[in-house]
Amino acid sequence: MPGRPDAPAYDWRQSFRPAGELKATRSTPSEWVGDRAVDGLMAHCADAYAARHLVNGMGNILSLTPFAVPFFAADLIDAKNRDDVWGAAKAAAGMVPGGGAGKQLAIDIESRMARASEMGFRTETPLYHGTGRTFDAIKSVPTDAPGQVLPGVSLSLNPEIASEFALRAPDRGLGEYPQVYKLLHRRRIRQL
Repeated sequence: MPGRPDAPAYDWRQSFRPAGELKATRSTPSEWVGDRAVDGLMAHCADAYAARHLVNGMGNILSLTPFAVPFFAADLIDAKNRDDVWGAAKAAAGMVPGGGAGKQLAIDIESRMARASEMGFRTETPLYHGTGRTFDAIKSVPTDAPGQVLPGVSLSLNPEIASEFALRAPDRGLGEYPQVYKLLHRRRIRQL
């Protein structure tokens, strides 16, 4: 109770309200091939950043040649099966050698946030995830996997709460590098 002297300073119940839906990502066929190439390079002593940088560079060069057409064709079929109009248009443009190499996207933070907002991400309400591990994507895991207490991903609207989880992770054997990730999410409001 807020009036009691032994009451907690923060009402933790507010942190565990559902804030949206988090879905596992589904890679396009060409992204899948790139991810396997990165995995192969990392298995042979390349660090994650160098492996991803090398694969992205090779993919950019490959996209300028006719050798990329089968990858873009697979991406086009995949986008059509998922009813992804934007993905289909992007894959179709890539089927013309050099066609996907048009105007570069602006990568400054304002432009990136504007694109995220246009895609339906809630840029005004970021969520925070505290962890002891580094990662570049959130993946679903079985609820009986080691270290899993509840299904899903623990997120908070408050970065300080996420930081507490991150700082406790090494003590619980859940990684050695405490950090907090700021995440954007999309949400569909269900009509009752």
